[in-house]
This record gives sequence, structure tokens and C-alpha cells, in this order.
Amino acid sequence: MVCRDGSLVYRQGITDGAPDAVQVSDRFHLWQGLSKRIGDVAAAHRGCLVMAVPEPDPEPPPAAPAGPADQADTPARRHAQRLFEAVHAVTDTGCSLSAAARQLGLNRRTVAKYARAAT
Repeated sequence: MVCRDGSLVYRQGITDGAPDAVQVSDRFHLWQGLSKRIGDVAAAHRGCLVMAVPEPDPEPPPAAPAGPADQADTPARRHAQRLFEAVHAVTDTGCSLSAAARQLGLNRRTVAKYARAAT
């Protein structure tokens, strides 16, 4: 018994070298051949598949993005709002970002992020 892939060259070589041997394919090559054949059949019938599938119902238009008044009031949102207000209270007086960070006990990059934010 000889296990081989689908190559005709191997088939001929095995037939010449061991004419009484039974030639079989392993699982990998069986699955590979099957998946290639299924792909070929699906490609050949691609037009038929479109006609067999019903048209989907039209999607409703997407909802408008939530504005600040529509967003849920969560602890994280309240914390961010407090940081925003504290940073703007300090930086709107002309204080530098580094001085504001020291005064508020925050990282300078956090202060810069909230100082740049409009809302």
C-alpha cells in the first residue's frame, strides 16, 4: 500500500516501481482535493446562488450619533466632566500645562488632553 498525493508523476512512478501496490490518498490530500472541487462548483454556480437567496429587507437608517445630552450619565462620564472642568478652571487663568498638572496632581499629558478638548 502506497500513500500519495494526486500527482500523476507519482502515480506513474509507483505503478512502474510497484505495479501490485494499492495507491491511496492521505487525509490531508483528500480534504485538499475536496475543498478545491467544492470551490470550483461554487464558482461555476455563483450566478444561481444570487437568484436562490431572497432580497434582504432594507435596513432602517442609522440613528444619529448621540450628542452630549443623549449620552448616558455614567460614573466614568461624571469623572471625565469633573476633570475637564478642573483643568479648564486652572488653564483658563493662563497657568501653564505643567503648573496645572502639578496643582491638580495629574499627569501633564492628561491635563493637555483635557485642555485641548472643547467639550
